[in-house]
Amino acid sequence: MALIDPERLAKLLEMTRSPHAAEALTAISRANEVVLSAGLTWKKVVEPVDELRIAADTVRQLIAENEALKTQIAELLGQRRPGGSADDWRSTGNPAAEAAWVLGLQAAGIITLIDRDRNLAAAIQHWPGQPGQPQCDGLAEMVRRIIAETGEKPPP
Repeated sequence: MALIDPERLAKLLEMTRSPHAAEALTAISRANEVVLSAGLTWKKVVEPVDELRIAADTVRQLIAENEALKTQIAELLGQRRPGGSADDWRSTGNPAAEAAWVLGLQAAGIITLIDRDRNLAAAIQHWPGQPGQPQCDGLAEMVRRIIAETGEKPPP
């Protein structure tokens, strides 16, 4: 069984739109030869289109279910700690305590930190004195993301 060259078949099928009947019939005949020489029928050629439609419908259904689950998770997280908006969070003024809280959430398996965030939190937790503004800004952004993701807030 030979494979069908999709480009060749597409060109032949385009030629069936010719205003010249003889040219259109020749294109139809050659397209039939391509399908038959591959050991196929036209039904077998177009079946994948139906399978693709079924797969696309399934994907749409799974996406809708996924969105419903995301909404449900967000509602459940909101119930766990009401008022957990990241926008209304203000720093406690104690970066070491905030960093310890972040690292505690990771240790508890509530969040997963990327190396950069984990290293920043660990450095701030053990920083001698007050960290610089860039470090505090990075920690504040990390805390905002965690609040938005989990609904948890650092202790006051």
